[in-house]
Formats: sequence, C-alpha cells, structure tokens
Amino acid sequence: MRDQNVAELDDLDKSIVGALQQNGRASNVEIGRALGVSEKTVRSRIARLTSDRGLRISAVLDEPIAAVQMLYLIDAEPGRRFHLAEELAMHPSVNNVLLANGAADLIVGASFSDADNALKFLVNTIEGSADVRSSTDCTIISRIGADETAMHSDARVPEIDSDVLLEATLHPPAFSHLNEILEWMCHTAARAFGADHALSLIYAPERTPEIPASPRVLGAGTFGFSPTYLDRISERLKSGTNVGVIRRCLETRQHVYVDDARTSPLMKGAEDVIRSEGYISMLAVPVLFGSIPFGVSTIYFDRPTTIDEHYVATIQRFIDQCAFAIARVEEGVTEYLLGGRLEN
Repeated sequence: MRDQNVAELDDLDKSIVGALQQNGRASNVEIGRALGVSEKTVRSRIARLTSDRGLRISAVLDEPIAAVQMLYLIDAEPGRRFHLAEELAMHPSVNNVLLANGAADLIVGASFSDADNALKFLVNTIEGSADVRSSTDCTIISRIGADETAMHSDARVPEIDSDVLLEATLHPPAFSHLNEILEWMCHTAARAFGADHALSLIYAPERTPEIPASPRVLGAGTFGFSPTYLDRISERLKSGTNVGVIRRCLETRQHVYVDDARTSPLMKGAEDVIRSEGYISMLAVPVLFGSIPFGVSTIYFDRPTTIDEHYVATIQRFIDQCAFAIARVEEGVTEYLLGGRLEN
C-alpha cells in the first residue's frame, strides 16, 4: 500500500519531499523559490502530504550541554516576599520559585549556561535587590537515585549560531511580501537560536497602552509546526481567547520566557495545542518600532530549556533588525507608525 501511495505522487510532490530530505528546516518560501512555485502551493502540498501520505518531518538533537544548576535560600524584607517572588519568577534563568516558612522566605531554583552567568545572577539580581535581606546559595551537584547524565537531561541549553546570524545580517534576502519576511524570520531564528519551532505574528499596531482583546493580524509565519497550528492560533486570537504569552509580551514590551508550557498559567486553555505540537519551553520576544509593539516572535523547544540574559539580548537584536525590514515592506505599518493611518 505504501508503494502505491508513493507512485501516486506527482513531480512537484516528489520535489518537495526531496527538498525536505535535503534540509528539513527549509521554509516554504525557500522551497517555493527553488522549485518555481508559490509559498502557498508548497504549504498546501505539505499539508496534503502530511495528512494523506504520512509525511513526517523530524529532527535528531545532539545531547544537551550540561547547565549550572543553583539553589537559593532567600530572606525577604518584611512585606516584600510576594513582590520579590513575582519578580524572580519572571527572570529567564529561574526554573521555579517556592514560598516557604522557617529557614527562608523563598527557595529559588535556577539554571545557567556557565558559572559566570550564575555569579552575575547572584550579584545583580539577588544581592542587588532592595527586597532581599539576606541569601544563601548552593550548587546542585547530583540527585539521589539519578546519575549525572540523567540530572542534566531535563535542561537543554541552546547554542547561538553566530554564523547564521552574521549571514542574516550581511546578506538578507530581498523581500516583497510581509509573509516572506515572517517565514524567513522563523526559519532563521530556529537555526540561529537552536529552536525546534518558531512563530511570528504581526498585528495592526496600537499607540494606546491597551491591547485589543482580539488584535488584527496582518501577517504570520511559522517553522516546524503542523499545517494546522497557525489556523488554531489565529482562531484563538480572532475569538479573543486568552493567549497569555503573546498578550503579556505585547503589553509589557518585554520578552516572556516559559520553562514549561504544559503547566504555566500563561498557557491555560492551550493544553490541547501544546500536547499535539509537543513543545515544552518557549521564549516570546516583542517586535517593536521604537517603543510601539506591533508583533511577537516566539521560538519553541521540544525539551526543557534554560536561557540567559545574553541569549535574550541577542535574539531581541535580531528581531529588532527584522522589525525595520517589516516596516519597509509593509507600507501600511510604516505609515501608521510614522503618524499616518493604517488602511483597512
């Protein structure tokens, strides 16, 4: 039966499958350019091949780099423990924050790519906080009942590929449509930052601090997701259903990191999507024109992941560069951001 199905594939189907065999991370735009067809054609063909022919795109990951894992026992200033707990929980390197009684007010677990970043966190974030009265820190060496490999297998530290970023900066493609940029953004971000999936959404920008319940989507791009993922996210946005990470990123104009989307309150109501797509950790970064947010770019990881401040700063710089490219291509966005009106 499988041979019969393969025989029914036409030349374009076979060419698309061949392109994906060569590079499973190739975007629909890149495949379309190579084969002389539109991105929409490639997307629809892949969707049909996935649903009708059992096409699967998979990746084999290298073993994760061992992270430095720390535990902090913190005494907070009177009346400040809840505020301090919320602040620490938002830090990208923090895995969990526990409220406690007795020897400490807070117990904080965090992971870092190296000892230098662990020290910076201690000095700048904990000792540098006016809400901290005193603290004690210790390095986690091993876990009882688990070998060293198992200890680190649940914390993936993604590497930044500087060669990919340099190529993207020096030789970006020529874009004519918004979705071309967004597809390229997702593909490049996934390659450069070691992610398994990526999603970029551009909205009609708002000058007011309030973000609409259902912001109007002008364009979208994805990488590594199933063909139906974007449709499911779009339906949630149109219906005003809470998409907590995206909304918080737009409202705060800051990155939002989720170490485990399966249990995060920000992802409440999206359990079915998370389960079907298989991702665990995620990092959302705002797309800004000056201080005006008009989009969110998010990368996703299929394994538990920890990131540091350098990682966040680097991806934000990349997204900032993309924001100017978007403004140049999407004239309506440019006119609105510079004081004109966005056409309906």
